[in-house]
Amino acid sequence: FLLRDLDAAWNVLERLPEEQEDPLRQAYAAAVAAVSEQVEKRRQLDRRNERLDRMTAKAGDWLQRSAPLENKRIQQWMREGDALAGLQPDDSAAQQFKQARDQLQKRLDKQIVHAEEKLQRLPEHLDLLEQELDEGVLRKATSLHQSLQADLALLHDSGIGRQRVDKLELRCRQLTPRLREMQNWRKWGTDQHRRELCETMAQVADAELPPEELTDQIQLLQNEWKKLD
Repeated sequence: FLLRDLDAAWNVLERLPEEQEDPLRQAYAAAVAAVSEQVEKRRQLDRRNERLDRMTAKAGDWLQRSAPLENKRIQQWMREGDALAGLQPDDSAAQQFKQARDQLQKRLDKQIVHAEEKLQRLPEHLDLLEQELDEGVLRKATSLHQSLQADLALLHDSGIGRQRVDKLELRCRQLTPRLREMQNWRKWGTDQHRRELCETMAQVADAELPPEELTDQIQLLQNEWKKLD
C-alpha cells in the first residue's frame, strides 16, 4: 500500500525539465526497486516461517501418538525443514523446528534400537509359532502371530533393511495359512457345539423334570455355553 501511495504522489508532482527530472526519476525507480525487493524477501520469509510452523505442529502430532514413527517419512520431513531453517537459523520459527526435530530424532533412535532387539528375537518367536501350530494350541498361536505382525510392522516403519527382514517375513506368511485353517476348524467346531447345546436345551425344556433337576441341567448348559464364548 505504501508503494502504491508513493507512486500516486510521484505521478501528481509537477514535471521538471528533462535534464533535472531524469536523475530524480532514476533515483526514485532504484528506491522503489530496493523497497520492492525487501518486501518480497519479507513475504518469502513469512511464507517460510508459516511452513516451518506447520512442520513443527506436525512433529508435535507425531510425538503425541504412541504409534511407531515412519523413518522414511521423518527423514523427508527433516530434510525439508533443515533446508528452510537454514535460511534464517536464528529466528523463532527455525529454533522451534530444531527443538521438535531433536525430539523426533531421539524418539526415532530409541525406536530403531527397540526394532533391532525385536529383530534378534524374531527367529525364536517364529520357531515358537510353528511349534504351537504343530501342537494345535490355537490361542497361543494366534497371540504369537499377532505379536509377529506388529514386530514386522515396527521393523518396516523403523527403516530396518529389507534384506534383513524379507526371509523372516516370508516365513511368517508361510505359517499364516496354517493358523487360518486352524481358526476356521475351531470356529466350525464351536458353531457345531453351540447348535448341539441349543438342541439339548430344547430337549431339557420339553422334559418333565423336577424343578431342582431342571435348574441344574440349565446351569450346566449355560456354563458350557460360556466356555465356548
